[in-house]
Amino acid sequence: MIVKLEIYSPRLSRICYIEGVGLSSNVYTIGVDEITVIDTGAGDPMNTLPPKLKTLDLDPRNVKQIILTHTHFDHTGGIEALASMASPRVLLHEDEIDDVVGFGLSVSKLHDGDSVLAGNRRLEVIHTPGHMPGAICLYERQDKILFSGDTVFPDGGFGRTDLPGGESRKLVESLARLAMLKVDFILPGHMEPVTSDARTHLATAYENAKSWL
Repeated sequence: MIVKLEIYSPRLSRICYIEGVGLSSNVYTIGVDEITVIDTGAGDPMNTLPPKLKTLDLDPRNVKQIILTHTHFDHTGGIEALASMASPRVLLHEDEIDDVVGFGLSVSKLHDGDSVLAGNRRLEVIHTPGHMPGAICLYERQDKILFSGDTVFPDGGFGRTDLPGGESRKLVESLARLAMLKVDFILPGHMEPVTSDARTHLATAYENAKSWL
């Protein structure tokens, strides 16, 4: 699925959703003339970003910044294709900065509590370790949108902690923090966006994690 999310709500205007194929992460874009890309997918032939952006009437040459929720390959493999057409800066948490090399792009460190401008939206950086040490979520407070990466998924799902860098206790703490937010929309790293009753999904994920981890 490749779709402009404003079909679900005008509060999601200028946000587009590119569904990951196979194990690839989802990709989200914000803006038109100066595009922010959140995660880049796996970058394999089924998930090559430039033609998918063109399907949305977005010019890949207008990609100005890439924000990574973490550096697993299924979220970062698409950087190279974008770097070949544009010169975006890459933003990610300071704990993961060493994992992004070789693309010749400007890389900026993010910290908990930072804000990033993406078009006319201000995204608040929330450090959510557990799936990875430098995992982040991005919170758009005005329209109550959460870009949740692999920290939380629809229907009470949450990120795995059995990979290198994972830590169950920290993931539970991260989910507890997210459950306190006023969220109407969850745009996760995998599975489809949540466009209604999002706070229930967050609360369920926290309760599930407390029980299972």
